[in-house]
Amino acid sequence: ATLSDVALATAAPISGAAVHLSLGGVACDATTNASGKASCDVLLSSAGAFTLAATYPGTAQYQPASAAIDFLVTQPVRLDIDGNGQYDALTDGLMILRYMFGLNGASLTASAIGPNATRSTPADVTAYLIQLQPALDIDGNGSVDALTDGLMIIRYMFGLRGSSVTANAIGPNPTRSLTQDIEGYISSLMPPIN
Repeated sequence: ATLSDVALATAAPISGAAVHLSLGGVACDATTNASGKASCDVLLSSAGAFTLAATYPGTAQYQPASAAIDFLVTQPVRLDIDGNGQYDALTDGLMILRYMFGLNGASLTASAIGPNATRSTPADVTAYLIQLQPALDIDGNGSVDALTDGLMIIRYMFGLRGSSVTANAIGPNPTRSLTQDIEGYISSLMPPIN
């Protein structure tokens, strides 16, 4: 969302304002930056057509405002990197870590594609990981890091739970730092159990 003071001769951004955003029944609150822009990440459990809505409650100085636009989600975000309908630390987790460490091409996928994969080439896997990258910020600190986010993902994929997932693996300035929040977030990225 972008928030501006349009009462001026030239519209000026409004910074430090709280904006409520919602998409497909999932909501988040964000604060506008110096450019008047507010954003946050939401994860949807299914694809489909949704309405993206932004609401600003207003202040004594500024009028309330709201806007909505149709938004098409083509595919839910999942940590199923090879697209075979399941997650595995030794395939999906390994490719996530390799990607976070900067590997690409055959080095990214070598001996890491699971059976019945729908994404099996380095190009397909890379394209999916690029699309997935914002969701890989597990601690929500604005940075994707193999030694924090990647470590928590692979620990979860290996079956660890609770503080074993997060111990010494949360990056600086996280927006998700509680073990239950991080575990819940990672769980929301997993393919549904068939």
